[in-house]
Amino acid sequence: MNKNKFMQQGKRKSGFTLIEVIVVIAILAILGAILVPNVLGYREKAEKSNIQTSAKTVVSAIEAYNSDKDSNADQISDAADAIQYPAGITDLVSEKVLDGSKIPTCLDGTHEVQSLANLEKVADGDFSVNAMNGAASTITIQ
Repeated sequence: MNKNKFMQQGKRKSGFTLIEVIVVIAILAILGAILVPNVLGYREKAEKSNIQTSAKTVVSAIEAYNSDKDSNADQISDAADAIQYPAGITDLVSEKVLDGSKIPTCLDGTHEVQSLANLEKVADGDFSVNAMNGAASTITIQ
């Protein structure tokens, strides 16, 4: 009889106990709490790097544009007689020196960066990202 009783116990349904499930959920919650802030930090660093690279590209395009122009009045700069930054970006896009769809809105002259001096600060990395929306990110210049 003991043999039959032992055989019946061996035929129990297999599965996880409630405690095992709770332990696994707790472990996953702890891992999630550790990983989520790290992943968000990398996303912000990548966005900042993208904006900084775009700013360097715009600075290079402005330098190339200015080297083609003879008169200071035709060059893009912060000087009084020159083409100001917002209009200069429009000129660069219209002359197909830059692709307007690839310029983040924070650099297009209508938002945060409205002067060549601020553009150079962004190119040097002197800014922080406030909101990440891909091409429509917002920044604060330091």
